[in-house]
Amino acid sequence: MMAVAAADLPRKRRLLATLGAGAVIAAFFVSLVLTCIHLLRLERQLTPHPGESVVWLASQAQYEAMRTLDMVVRRVAGDPEADEAAVQLRYDVLLSRMAVLREGRPLLRVQQTGLEETMEQQLAAVAGLEPAMLSLQPEERAAEAMIRAALHAAAGFLRELANRVLLEDQQNANTLRQARGQAVAEILFYVVGVLASGMLLMLVLVRQRKAQIRAEASLEREREVSRLHRAFVSMVSHQFRTPLAIIDSSAQRMIRRGTAMPPEEVFSRAGKIREATRRLTRLMESTLNAARLEAGEINMAPRETDLAALVREVCGHQQEIAPAALLEQRLDGLPARLRCDPTLVEQAVANLVSNAVKYSPPGSPVVLRGLTGPGGSAVLEVVDQGVGIPADELPRIFDRFFRARTAEGVTGTGIGLAFVRHVARLHGGEVTVTSEEGKGSTFVLRLPPAPPPAGGAQAGAKEAALA
Repeated sequence: MMAVAAADLPRKRRLLATLGAGAVIAAFFVSLVLTCIHLLRLERQLTPHPGESVVWLASQAQYEAMRTLDMVVRRVAGDPEADEAAVQLRYDVLLSRMAVLREGRPLLRVQQTGLEETMEQQLAAVAGLEPAMLSLQPEERAAEAMIRAALHAAAGFLRELANRVLLEDQQNANTLRQARGQAVAEILFYVVGVLASGMLLMLVLVRQRKAQIRAEASLEREREVSRLHRAFVSMVSHQFRTPLAIIDSSAQRMIRRGTAMPPEEVFSRAGKIREATRRLTRLMESTLNAARLEAGEINMAPRETDLAALVREVCGHQQEIAPAALLEQRLDGLPARLRCDPTLVEQAVANLVSNAVKYSPPGSPVVLRGLTGPGGSAVLEVVDQGVGIPADELPRIFDRFFRARTAEGVTGTGIGLAFVRHVARLHGGEVTVTSEEGKGSTFVLRLPPAPPPAGGAQAGAKEAALA
């Protein structure tokens, strides 16, 4: 059930990420639509208003009314230039000016002022002057008075219309400015919303993509580790069978021969059994180290250690296992004392030395060179003239369960070098390698004079417990 729940967790996270991305996209489009709506509304507000044209038309009509009255007065006074044709011309222009107010957008604006009925009355009154205008003669004072009254009334109406439209337009302009300011503020708000939504969407998509890349990388690592682990198990099981077969065959031989077996053969068979037992022990240690590395259960117990003596002891054990090995020890350059975990360091050095011996041809020396590095750190070089490591595999040589192509046919688990690197890093140090295929390898183990603070605190607690 726990495995199922763990498997469901990434799926739930992907679902939440998808829902979040969908919400951001929806917010983005809503903000975009609202912005477009407000832009259209602002466009309508910015459309030219007919108020200015009505003021101009009313002013022109008022001016023509006064010019027509002036022509009528001159006609009655007997001015020869104010003949019948001149009066008719002025009258026709007045009618055309006033008729324009009854059409299209000007009429709509007049209706908004509420003066449409009054305008119709004035137009009718002016239009009714036509008979009097056509028959007007000099000295007709009564006709002049009638025409004067009608034209004065029309001019007064036109003046009132222009003033009212102008006043209302000023009020509308103030309202429009406020509306424009509000519309611009709203548009800016929605534009910012669109930009924020876009940035949030990009952030969600980028994070989702990064999470996907991490998941794919993690899955690939898991597959690689699983493959290497299967190869490790297969290899270890095969290598366990070899020493067990040696032990079994030697024991059977000794049982069958019993006391008839000469001492030399007994000694030889017992030696084979011991060698096979040592091999099984090393395989068991490698297997246990693999499990401890997997579980992260390798801890430190540092104390003052004679590193040179420790390396010499490792070389002595290696000589017992491989008497033909040539180990040249140049350890005088190591610091006299070093605070480290001697058990872990001993296993790490043993791995480096046994690897150098395994992969070196018979009779080829393995050189162990000790140096003192900056700040009193210890530097141990293990140099062999063996098969070397291919250049393309050097970056993976410290990975768990990894074995180079040149290691085929040589017993091993692929755990030793990973264990060495883990031990070095627990001490705050590092292990590096330089190698050339067919010409040998140089492994360099660097250990600082003291462990890092976290490791030191943990080690101190372990030492106290052991004490």
